[in-house]
Amino acid sequence: MKFSSTLTQIRDRHWSMRHEITEMGQIEFTAPTCEQAVEELRQEICYRLKLCPCSGETYQHIGIEIV
Repeated sequence: MKFSSTLTQIRDRHWSMRHEITEMGQIEFTAPTCEQAVEELRQEICYRLKLCPCSGETYQHIGIEIV
């Protein structure tokens, strides 16, 4: 499952990842590296999906698509 997200470089060489979807609201993380920001976002999406397993899917393979 892929989630489209926005990646932005902000001050002091930090990176911000943002994903917004009606069912989960807005999720945003800032980290010193791009990889860390993507991983934090992926983990948070996985956590939120586990709290509401409406679809019955196992969310083991979550991909972040940067737009």
